[in-house]
Amino acid sequence: MDSQTESAVNTPIQSTSDRSIGDVETILLQHLKDKYGETFICEKISGKSILSSTYDMTAYPQSSDKMESFLVAYEPTSEKISDGYYGVIIRSEINEVLSENVKQLLEDYKLFVRLNASYFQDDLVKGISAKEAAERGQDMSLTVSIFALNQPDKFESLKSQLKSLGYNGIVQYFSLSNPSDFLEITDSNYLSTIACIQSEKVATDYNNSEAF
Repeated sequence: MDSQTESAVNTPIQSTSDRSIGDVETILLQHLKDKYGETFICEKISGKSILSSTYDMTAYPQSSDKMESFLVAYEPTSEKISDGYYGVIIRSEINEVLSENVKQLLEDYKLFVRLNASYFQDDLVKGISAKEAAERGQDMSLTVSIFALNQPDKFESLKSQLKSLGYNGIVQYFSLSNPSDFLEITDSNYLSTIACIQSEKVATDYNNSEAF
């Protein structure tokens, strides 16, 4: 046995317990790049704890921003990696489909979609539709938040329209009274706007939330 081979044989393989959090970050980012063909940025990562053996990371695509962030989980014992990036990919497709139908019922409106699942099956990547993902057994339920201006009588029609498209989940509808409140709503602040509506800091002439 030559010295190089002997060295390779005698060099211990780094166990999962010996990995630093920086090692895990590198592993996860490389996994995402191999899976999706994109480069990702780690926003934050937390290590194992007494309560959990899993590493948790929040990441986002280098080509985008933190608004496209998603979760990644790594279980070192099984070497299993789960991530939520498919939800980011498919959200824009679902948003477009819903918007095309909602605009038949509403004049001024803003629509935001969240997928309720945090992680998605490993075989779900770019090019697979929401319908196909659901057929593969993935939970594709949504939370759809719709804001409108002075249109208090549209909720039931909206709920029926969403259900007819084959989606399921929760629809939240808010008809705002103040045009300036409506204009200020963006993808980055709509959740805080909902909180303000619920605490009656933002006025509405109708708001409701139901399953569809």
